[in-house]
Amino acid sequence: MDTFETQRKEFEAVSYLIRCYNQLPPIVDDDYPEMRHYYESAVFALIRALRENGRFGRTFSQRNRARAEAPNGFNHKLEKWSISDWLTATMGELGEAANVAKKLNRIRDGMADKNRGVSEEELRTMFRHEIGDTYTYLDLTAQSQGFSAQDAAEEVFELVSQRIGYKES
Repeated sequence: MDTFETQRKEFEAVSYLIRCYNQLPPIVDDDYPEMRHYYESAVFALIRALRENGRFGRTFSQRNRARAEAPNGFNHKLEKWSISDWLTATMGELGEAANVAKKLNRIRDGMADKNRGVSEEELRTMFRHEIGDTYTYLDLTAQSQGFSAQDAAEEVFELVSQRIGYKES
């Protein structure tokens, strides 16, 4: 597809989104599921057009799996490990994050001398990296089982929100 064609699709998608938006009732909630679907389909059409036009790159999950499986990455196909292998790796990273949290607690509790000279700023950076490692493995764990961690989190968020009666404002 040439550049003009992808731009045309993008403009058509924006136009479609605007038409859908202008047809929405003042309040879109569970009383108007057909309108919500109509609007959401326009949003998804716009996202598809933007992706085709190169305005969105690959998702983190796509990049993560590609690196895991690429010969110049980790060269490790997801199906080579069992679910328990993936969870063990994930929990190992989470354990490392917990160890850093313990050191941050020492600072909070006035026992910073037990941290062997590692500053709070360094520990916060380490904690951030360990959480990132944990998320990376959790993402690969989910993909190894055929689903998206992001989709699973959003699905559970919606289920719990419905159960407790939470509505986003």
